Amino acid sequence: MDISVCSTLVYGASLIGVLRGGEAVLDTPWDIRSLRAYAKTKHPEDSAELVLLINAIGHSQILFEYHKRLARDAFQGFKDPSFFVEHQMRVGEQQGDWDEACVQSEANLIACVSTALNSLETFGKLLEKLELTTGSGNLHKVLRGLPNEELRQSLDETITSDGYKYLRAFTNTIKHHQLIDQRSTISFVEGRHGGKVVDFTYYNHFTGALESYEAHWVEDVLRMAVSVGGSLVSCGRALNRQCLGD
Repeated sequence: MDISVCSTLVYGASLIGVLRGGEAVLDTPWDIRSLRAYAKTKHPEDSAELVLLINAIGHSQILFEYHKRLARDAFQGFKDPSFFVEHQMRVGEQQGDWDEACVQSEANLIACVSTALNSLETFGKLLEKLELTTGSGNLHKVLRGLPNEELRQSLDETITSDGYKYLRAFTNTIKHHQLIDQRSTISFVEGRHGGKVVDFTYYNHFTGALESYEAHWVEDVLRMAVSVGGSLVSCGRALNRQCLGD
């Protein structure tokens, strides 16, 4: 499935961001505008900080879409058989195009993953500030302190998903190790070629376990980031229903 289509299915609508008076407005199923109004009305003493957190989440969604589009566009060259063959032969100016696509895909993939995970961390801080959880510090503690069943289930499904676990391990490992191999990889079994994230191990400080992750196509890791980003919208809608009764 094309990533742009996958994104539409996950989010339910395109993420179109504009700035109005410094506030991010999103065309998404999650009505953050109403949540912002709720924060101002029901939590006037903390409204300034709450609005900053809500706006930060909204703006992160805009940045995510920007980096996702650039990463997706870089992959188009990888799918072109003539581009792949010419790279293998290292023909003239085409090599420079390949190198540029490699940098573009890697930089924007890392940005997408970081933005998706950071948005979830900000969402956890928002729940703390709204006093909806007795937990604080990290998402797992926030989750354990949530009394609302729907919101707890939405967040639990997100941070216990294989995609979230992989992305978290990936982003913490890539700070210190090169994981993305953009050299030409081809699989005749899968009928695919392009860059791959190599297999790696990650020490999980929360569980005390050394986790092993297999190699993935770069494009598939981007799909994981899109899926986790879509899960944030589901959590946000659950938050609205708790606060606003939507």
